[in-house]
Amino acid sequence: MNQRLGVVQFPDLDGYIVRGEDLHKFQTYGADKTLAAMIASKTPGVLFGGEIQHVAGLNFKILESAVLFDDLTVGIFPDIDFVVEAADPANDRMDRVELTYEMVDGSTVINIMMESKVFDKVVHEDLHVAAGIPGGAVPAKTLGHISLGIITVPAGAVALDQNSVDQTFDVAFMPSATKISDGAFARFNPKIMSVEISSDGGTTWKSLATIFQNKVPVEILNNQVAAADMVGLVLDTSVSKFFAIDSAVFRKTDDESRKAGGQVIAIFDEDLAAWEFVSSMIGTDPGLEFSAIQIGATSKYQMQYVSDNVPGAGYQGSGTFTIKDL
Repeated sequence: MNQRLGVVQFPDLDGYIVRGEDLHKFQTYGADKTLAAMIASKTPGVLFGGEIQHVAGLNFKILESAVLFDDLTVGIFPDIDFVVEAADPANDRMDRVELTYEMVDGSTVINIMMESKVFDKVVHEDLHVAAGIPGGAVPAKTLGHISLGIITVPAGAVALDQNSVDQTFDVAFMPSATKISDGAFARFNPKIMSVEISSDGGTTWKSLATIFQNKVPVEILNNQVAAADMVGLVLDTSVSKFFAIDSAVFRKTDDESRKAGGQVIAIFDEDLAAWEFVSSMIGTDPGLEFSAIQIGATSKYQMQYVSDNVPGAGYQGSGTFTIKDL
């Protein structure tokens, strides 16, 4: 049976707000259940999307998102482009990126009862970038706003990259955490589409998506003397101080072939504020050494490698790596 759900007429679809009190007319086809699920825990934050993406130079983009604000307003936002302030010449700066909204009258809809109703429309004052003090701390979150992350602007920088972004979302969790044993809880995080586990009564959470990451392929260059980034392999001290990295490495030339596999254990030394790596790979010595460099003023560290020289022509080198939280 076909059922007409209604006609929505927005003169401008740049962005709009759906408010709980405006949804009661749509309950005949289950939107009441959808809204109830979204606000069941009354935990404000990002429902989906909202990633901060570097574009070029000092230009960034927030990808389209749905956000639950602390007044239980659900905001649906399109992509938002923005530019961070120029770098300070002498000191690093940390900027906080937030979403907010402002309501103005103007948008009209026709609901399923064929009634004309004026909705409030989101204007473009929905992005707030709180620039930090050069050399100072991260700006505090603004009351009522949703924090998406921190952008570190190094001293004198004229261009940033994705590593400048620490994507620390306020996330709207639903449903509430479920107890699975004494002191252990599980909850579903819709932002990362993964179950999270807490073993300390809900104080800290670890994502199963983090614990079981996909294999990351890395090209291994020959005789790489300067430390090179292993793109896609990032160690986060806020997640763990110990990681096991399943590794498989293949390097060859016309004269020599090397194959090795096993685990590399990464241990964070808090006294030195540095990662140490212990390899237990078996097979032919792959001729690799690993290190990690901090990404801005964040808890994340980019894995890097150096390699020795495999003599001969026709060099090929590659590896696959999987990080597991210990």
